[in-house]
Amino acid sequence: MKKFSFEINGGEYEVHIKSLEGDVAELEVNGTPYSVNVKSIESENKKNLASPKAAATVGTSLKPAPVATGAIKSVKSPLPGSVIKVNVVVGQAFNVGDTLLIMESMKMENNILAESSGVITKINVNAGQAVLQDEVLFEYSEVGAVAPMPVAQPVAAPKPAPAPVRAVSKPALTAQPAPVQSQGGKSVKSPLPGSVIKVNVAAGQAFREGDTLLVMESMKMENNILAENNGTITKVCVAAGQAVLQDEVLFEYN
Repeated sequence: MKKFSFEINGGEYEVHIKSLEGDVAELEVNGTPYSVNVKSIESENKKNLASPKAAATVGTSLKPAPVATGAIKSVKSPLPGSVIKVNVVVGQAFNVGDTLLIMESMKMENNILAESSGVITKINVNAGQAVLQDEVLFEYSEVGAVAPMPVAQPVAAPKPAPAPVRAVSKPALTAQPAPVQSQGGKSVKSPLPGSVIKVNVAAGQAFREGDTLLVMESMKMENNILAENNGTITKVCVAAGQAVLQDEVLFEYN
């Protein structure tokens, strides 16, 4: 289907999406095959189109599933990428829906959310670290719903400027929503199929490079669609709760 080339913290990753059939995506990362389970986009799109309210809550249920490892469970990375920020420390309690970690993958910022309540027992990654798909990010002890502990947030080292992940192939093959020429100006397209959670801009609004234009759920992650350059929105083509297909136009701008 599509190939992507990534450079993350000096490491090069060649990602080849070979097929997407039903709820299974077949990928190759640097020649290593992976079989990724994807919640059925087709069935969710039908449900989302029928009920916008249900679609708006999809981002809270599609999260990387903790994997049981005896008395301790773990959270794995759903895709290869680079850690931007770790939001928890060892001994910290968390609840369902809390953002445990923010990572960059496929030119998008992705919030890794907690699927259950628990207490962190081990952190295996740091800000700026490159991770592979299925690499363990955290280990935790699962408990019932807990009140957040008054723990000091980790003093994060200055956030390493995530090296711009530039695709080596043609822009049309990158995961970043690439501005493309269209009638009346340029457009931003959806890099993956998914569901719109929040639209952050309106027609006539100016934006700058790096601004978050839209938040969407795709492949069990919340993804921030960022502006690649400066401009002014001329048309918003989607709304919160709407299901979108890959390469569907999200915005037009000048």
